[in-house]
This record gives sequence, structure tokens and C-alpha cells, in this order.
Amino acid sequence: MDDGLMSQVSVAAPPVGFVASEKSLCNELEVSAEHCDRTGQILVVSDDRALPLALDLVQRMPRLRLRADPGAWRHGDATPDHPLADVDNLFGIAGWYEQHFPVGGPVDGYTPSKFLRATDRPARQALLEQTADLPPNIITRIAIEATVLEAVRRDDFLDDLAAHQGRKFSFIFADKKDPIAEYQRIEGLRQVLGEHPGSEVDHVDPLIAADALASGASWAGVGASSARRMPRRPGDKGGPNSAGYLPGLFLEELLELRSPMIYADWYANSRSPYCATCVRPLDVFEPTTTDKAVIIGHNLHQTTAHIASLVAQAPEARAAWLREVRLEAHARHMQLNPLGDMVLNRGLHRFLELDDPQMRSMSRAGAWK
Repeated sequence: MDDGLMSQVSVAAPPVGFVASEKSLCNELEVSAEHCDRTGQILVVSDDRALPLALDLVQRMPRLRLRADPGAWRHGDATPDHPLADVDNLFGIAGWYEQHFPVGGPVDGYTPSKFLRATDRPARQALLEQTADLPPNIITRIAIEATVLEAVRRDDFLDDLAAHQGRKFSFIFADKKDPIAEYQRIEGLRQVLGEHPGSEVDHVDPLIAADALASGASWAGVGASSARRMPRRPGDKGGPNSAGYLPGLFLEELLELRSPMIYADWYANSRSPYCATCVRPLDVFEPTTTDKAVIIGHNLHQTTAHIASLVAQAPEARAAWLREVRLEAHARHMQLNPLGDMVLNRGLHRFLELDDPQMRSMSRAGAWK
């Protein structure tokens, strides 16, 4: 595993960027902007004030590659008559993007798509039709319930997308918690990306991002904090606070995203995990703004290094490489957890079972059955 140093190199940035918001107590937007300014990665500002925030950032960091997502999908459902927000009848979507995202401007953007419910095909079809002719700096945003990836609804979804073969889509799959970390949803995402290579997925965690890139995605956007990694549907309420009120920290050796307080418990009788880039152990943090920002910064460089290692493999070898990396992480879990009282990351658990050649099941603590 790389220690993250390669993420400090701005040339040939890997096809992963980050999604950040001002609505955070972790200073995630500024930390993410500084990281992406160094590395050349894309930063998506996902916020109700996304465009002015992005314009402010690019004034201060002229090299920063930015996209603005005002997130109409967070606030209301699409209908067949109104799949887009803030688009008036006189000038339509062409007038909207010329006003907000002129070609050649400093910030790229997404269509102002409202949220799509999995069963509402007419709204979905209307959104696809109304966003068919876009300038090169605007991507069709499809923010939709993650249940659309399950077998019972997947074919209809694929049929609707197939009518627009060759277009580039930017997908967000939302649910109450862990939107994609289910067997059928992982399989569905792989199929969607296989049939629409070059499309993107964002608001995901590093494990989902890596699998998407191995399945045909051209770019993945990892959330800088949990709210940007687990997008919710309009009306969904938030979950409980993390242990110690600390952000989840990406520990590549275990492929986990946990509060450092959880790691402190797991590694109580072992040597603490250590990051050479951050120059500190990874299981001792205080719930201060400064320490939270350090965790965010660690996640950015560690995710970047993880994806850089993936894309260093030949495209046809990436899925197999990921399977080996997951098995190595699982082996470390089992060494650390001989009593079987630690629960694996839900996504890791699902990937291990789904890709097991013997088709075995596994306990949540990681024991094969």
C-alpha cells in the first residue's frame, strides 16, 4: 500500500476527486480545495451556495479544477412536467446554463436535476430528454434512489438510459444509509457503468469509488465527510453522531472508514496504525476543528493514493487487483480480531461475499461460513 506521498504530485492526477460542502464543522471545503489545488484533482462544491463558493475558491486558487453542484436534487422530487429546477419557460435550460455556467468560465457544473424516485419512469424519461443537448462544461446529473439498481427495477432503468447511449451521465445513488453497499445494488452499478462507460459516480466512499472505476466509470467523486459519502433522499433525516464526534478516518490497510476512537479500541493490544504523510498515529485525535481537519486531509491523500494504485493496473486487471486488496484487508481484520467481536465495513463485507469464487457467506465479523 502506498503511504500517500504520491498524492502530493500534481501531474497525472488519478480519476478520483472529492465532494465537499461549507456546511461542515470539519473545515472540509477549504481542506479539500487546498488538496485539489496541489494535486490537480477535481473538486465538486456540493452546497446550496455552490456557485458563489466555487467562484470564491477559484479567485484564490486559479489552478483549481472546480464543479458546482447547487443540489436541487436534495430539496425536491422530479415530476414529468418539472424534472429540472430553476429553469424558466422563456429561455429554458439553455438560458440557465448560459447565465450560471457559460462555456469557458472558471467553474463547470451539472444540470439542475431534481431527485428521481426509482419507480417514476416518466419523470426520469423527461429529465433525460430535457438534458439531451448540453454544452461541454455541463454534465447530466441523475440523482436517484439507490433501489433502482436492484434487479426488480434495474431493467427499466437500463432501458431508459439505453435510449441515450453515448451520453455521459453523473450518477448519485441515494438512500437513508450506505446507499450502494448491498449485493444487488453493487451488481447493478457495475452493469450501469459497463453499459455506459465514461459516465461518473460521486457522493460515494473510497470502496465504492474504486469499484466504479474498475467497472467503467471515467471519474469518481468521494465525499470529504460522511454526509457527502452517504447521500440521502429528500426528506430523509440524519443518523447518529460518530464515536467521539470525530469524522470517519480512511484506514487503507483495513479498507475501513471509522472514527479514530473505534480504531483505538481495535488496536488496544496492537501497534497503532500510523500515517507517514500525516506523521502521526491514526487512533489518537481530539474532537477539535483542527484535528477534524487533519482527519479530512488524511482521507483525501489516502484515497488519492489508493485510487492511483488501482489505475496503475491495466484496465482489464483492475477488478482482480481490487479483489486481492480486499482479501488482504480481510486477512488483517482477522489477525486483529481473533475473538470475532469487530464488525466489518458493510461495503467490504458485501464485496468479499459477492466476489467469492466459492460463493460462501460471511459473518459480519468476517468469518467465512
